[in-house]
Amino acid sequence: MIRFLLLSLLLVSPALATTEISRPFEQAAAAYEQRDFEQASALYRELLHAGHHSPELWFNLGNVSYRQNKLGEAILHYRRAWTLAPRDGDIEANLRFALQAAGHTPPSLNRLQTILHHYTLREWTHLMIAAYWLAAALGIAALLIPSQRRILARLAVLSLLVSLLGLAGRSGWQSWAAHREAIVTAPDTRALFAPYPEATPAFTLPVGTFLHILEENNDWLRVRSGPDSGWIPRSAAPQVYPWK
Repeated sequence: MIRFLLLSLLLVSPALATTEISRPFEQAAAAYEQRDFEQASALYRELLHAGHHSPELWFNLGNVSYRQNKLGEAILHYRRAWTLAPRDGDIEANLRFALQAAGHTPPSLNRLQTILHHYTLREWTHLMIAAYWLAAALGIAALLIPSQRRILARLAVLSLLVSLLGLAGRSGWQSWAAHREAIVTAPDTRALFAPYPEATPAFTLPVGTFLHILEENNDWLRVRSGPDSGWIPRSAAPQVYPWK
């Protein structure tokens, strides 16, 4: 658990303090404490651009964006943190808070989606691999120990089923990511009927709106919001996952 409050000072965790990112993380926390949010944001973004993607960094950048009154970016960063730590209560609470501040409700999930997103892609992958090798080991043991063959074979089958469950979870998670969820961060974003600036407006997308990317055309995206679809500039709605 991250254990940060939305408006509290950002503190350096012991785990981060032992890594190469501790110094810029400490500097960002100090800048946040001094209300130098531009500097804090720049330092966190440097870490992210260097490849240090973690729920803590996305969460803290979300807090900084919220302090800067950039609700769309705050929602985007909290959502990215959520993809890496979906069971963290603080991330979920801050995401809901930012969505409410922007006039939105959190995206609804059915029961299957709730189970799917209870774990991360990495956790589903680890479950699949670990259970597969356990099934293989139990299968070999069943051949080598005739007296325990029946129970070992049953355990091997059970482990194989767990591995298949992990595979299903991983595939489902990747299928969700393939929908290319995006969040509107630019104010006054209008979806158009065609991918060029002079096209007729179709509908307006408030900051913080969750979108699914349907099609790409150079600097334009065709997106869906509820039953509606239209074209928007790529820069108006960054993709949640996978991010660059």
